[in-house]
Amino acid sequence: MADNNNDISDAEVQAALKHLADIEILAEDILVDKQMLVSLDKRRNGCREALRSIRNTDTTNQSWMCFGETFVELPNCNIKTLLEKEQELTQAEIEKMRTDLKPKLTQLYQMEGKQPRQGFDLKPLSRDELSAVSQTRN
Repeated sequence: MADNNNDISDAEVQAALKHLADIEILAEDILVDKQMLVSLDKRRNGCREALRSIRNTDTTNQSWMCFGETFVELPNCNIKTLLEKEQELTQAEIEKMRTDLKPKLTQLYQMEGKQPRQGFDLKPLSRDELSAVSQTRN
C-alpha cells in the first residue's frame, strides 16, 4: 500500500480513519440533537396554540384533550394547568438540549482543526442582573 513517494504507515492511515470516523459520529450526534430541537419546538408551539385557545373559552366548560391516542373530556381549568406544565417541561428540555449542543459543536470544530466560534457560549442577563446594570448606569 505504501508508495515510493509516500511513506505513510498503516498505523497513520488507521489513526486518520479513526479520527474521521470520530468526527462523523459527533457530527451525526449533533444533527440528531438539532432534529430533536425542531421536534421540541413544534411541540412547544402546539402547546402555545392550545393554551391560547383554552384561554379564550369559559373555564367552567369542558373540552376534549388528546393523550397519546386517547381523547379525554376534562374541565378547561385542568386542561390549562396541564398545558402550562407541558409548556414548562418542553421549554426546560429545549434549554437543556441547547446547553448540551454548544460543547459538542466546540468539540467538532476542534476535531476539524477549526477555531471554535466565539460568543456562542454567552448567556443572557437575568432580570436581577439587568436591573442592577440599569441602576448603576443612572
